[in-house]
Amino acid sequence: GGALPRMPGISNEWEQFRHAWRKNATLFSFEPYTLYRHDVLKAVEPGVQWQPSGVAANVKRGWDKDPAIGGRLAERARDIALAKFQGVKEKQSSLPAEFLPRELHSLYITVYCDGKVRGCAGSAIQNLDGDLRTLVESALHDHRFAGNASPDPEDVAITASLLFNALELGKLTPEEVCPRFELGKQALGVHQGERQGMLLPFLAATHNLDREGFVAEVIDKAGITRPPYRWDRFDCTTWLADDHGTNPLECGFRSAPAEFHFENELPQLADWHASYIWRNVRLDGSLYFSYAPFQNWIYPGGGTPRSAHASWVLMRAADLLKCDDLRKGAEKLLEFHLKLLRKHKQELWIEAADDEPTVSELSFTLLALCERCKGGKERKLAQAIASLLWSRIDGDGRIATHRNAEAGSDEFQDYFPGQLLLALAGAVSAGISTVDGEKLRRALRFYRHRYRYKRNFGQVSWLMQAARGWHEVTGDREWADLAFEIGDWIRRFQLEKNGGFITDHQADGPGYTTALYLEGLAAGVKLARQCGDNQREQAYLESCRNGLRFLKNLVYRPEHDTVLPNPAYALGGVRASLTSSAIRTDFVQHSLAGVLDLCSYLGMGRELPAGKNRARFHTTTNGFKPGGR
Repeated sequence: GGALPRMPGISNEWEQFRHAWRKNATLFSFEPYTLYRHDVLKAVEPGVQWQPSGVAANVKRGWDKDPAIGGRLAERARDIALAKFQGVKEKQSSLPAEFLPRELHSLYITVYCDGKVRGCAGSAIQNLDGDLRTLVESALHDHRFAGNASPDPEDVAITASLLFNALELGKLTPEEVCPRFELGKQALGVHQGERQGMLLPFLAATHNLDREGFVAEVIDKAGITRPPYRWDRFDCTTWLADDHGTNPLECGFRSAPAEFHFENELPQLADWHASYIWRNVRLDGSLYFSYAPFQNWIYPGGGTPRSAHASWVLMRAADLLKCDDLRKGAEKLLEFHLKLLRKHKQELWIEAADDEPTVSELSFTLLALCERCKGGKERKLAQAIASLLWSRIDGDGRIATHRNAEAGSDEFQDYFPGQLLLALAGAVSAGISTVDGEKLRRALRFYRHRYRYKRNFGQVSWLMQAARGWHEVTGDREWADLAFEIGDWIRRFQLEKNGGFITDHQADGPGYTTALYLEGLAAGVKLARQCGDNQREQAYLESCRNGLRFLKNLVYRPEHDTVLPNPAYALGGVRASLTSSAIRTDFVQHSLAGVLDLCSYLGMGRELPAGKNRARFHTTTNGFKPGGR
């Protein structure tokens, strides 16, 4: 089976792979396969026009990526805006009329002040410098954002969005138009009589819109209430000019530098990630779950399994970075979960809200206790939790994931058992528990069989970490073999071009699930070294290096500050995907966990980055909209 790229309904590499794998080849998920990759050239009959995204790129085109055009245009727009703000003369000369190529359809200028949109305006261009000045002035006086103004030059940023290659898609339903544009890369417009609306592609990320949501917003902006809908699509390149310089944006964000110095950047990522989690620890010890940086809204929730995982990861980060604040945050998180412990039929369970208690939050609480264990009552508490977790393994090796065994659906079997096995390995390693050899043997047999014949991407991280832990404790080669079997499999889904992973675990991938898989592969790196498997050690290390290079594009960095209303809070957060801006704290936890394992593998301790960018990114929780709490 095969599949061509960029066909209707195929918007990314995963969808193309799935079309070839499941639909055309009709393979099951666990069947072995050989993957072939081909270069593709679509030849169009001479004299016939075809949409540019469907044929080979014209080597003469590329002006939209030329900093001498797009970058210069954004810089000139910022110069005009700064002159207006400060009441001074413009520093740059006017742009000549022939500056822009004929292919340009229209130009849109967006002005940011202190990280907030001040206004946006766009039109076709007739008289370049005069029209550019008009667009900037219109954006500065945009009544929709009248409250967002700042006279500080370093807080003024401009984006110039160049639209070209206009394509009339014709009359289509919203469902039909969804697969016919690239989310985050192409602008989409709709019109019906006098009513018309268009959205720039970066709004998909800033407003966390999927294809259906983006289409719905275009229709809403046009004020169209019923069919027919007539659609137009535009290629679009956006350039950002601010105090950091001028760069093209990828799906609304500055790309990370092409050079990725793995060993040097690990401590910085650890610092950024750990600080982000620490900022999201609430006064009562619970955790803020998600944050929308462009709206500056923060939300609690997420459940005790995720917040308990945060306590364990933050405890490890505090040890690596030797940071008292991180230790206090981890302690507060741990104490929050300990206070939720309740006895039920002589068993200790963490009870929160109306959720059915599970082994997941108990497992991570046990791991955090193993990191902190002070002896006495706390040690007895850890022993009681470990005893309960052992009791959840039945005669077949299957683990009951919920207190009420009937409450846990089968999907939890891909996540919680690996967490439980990881926690028990940690407890045995810490001298808190002893090995129940028979139960452990059965669990290995059961979950190895499940992995082989009911494979799921959710198994990757937890089973690999658990297998590494049990190999360290018992020396049993079967655990190492299981970890390597999983690691070799998940590496097949890593993209060579950017290091991200494409799976059906995440519909808009590659994205945050890359961090989840790296959490497992990072454990595999150290395990391969312990087993003397140099070839796997280097292969897994290279996967981690490339995966973190991709993840850095999802991490909020100092150079994003001019388009964010509260950049200090976002720093170190991991967004869901390349076309999303939303942060979930557990995304950060998984990335941090992988980074910590790699730091341990490389023998790194506290090596914080230089502080030149840290002053501007001071920690603050000010500025949240009350409704977002």
